[in-house]
Amino acid sequence: MVAHTSSHAEPTPEFMAQCQKILERWRVGELPFADAVAKFSTLVQQASQEGHSANLARAEQLLGYLQHYRGNYNISIMHNDRARTLYERVGNRARVITLIINQGENYRFKGEYKRAISLYDQAYGEASE
Repeated sequence: MVAHTSSHAEPTPEFMAQCQKILERWRVGELPFADAVAKFSTLVQQASQEGHSANLARAEQLLGYLQHYRGNYNISIMHNDRARTLYERVGNRARVITLIINQGENYRFKGEYKRAISLYDQAYGEASE
């Protein structure tokens, strides 16, 4: 079972609202892909300047999500790796596990099935602890 995550390990509600607004505008077609990437990149810079690792991780995670959606799996992997490192630093196991699964999906879409299965197994093991 995944341990409860403390509030400092989660992105702030205000930051989450900003992220959700960008995602929603992109999903409904109001915001072009390049503009959504630019907005999340700005949030990465903002969170980095503020020193808020969980916010930074969330922005990186969502950049990974966008890139995966576009089929840019290597770029998605890079953003997910950054997000995972940050979530590990703040002790957010639930989001780390989610990112391991996301990486599995990236590798599955790349056709690297053994690596994908290994990541899924790793996520299952982490969640079972």
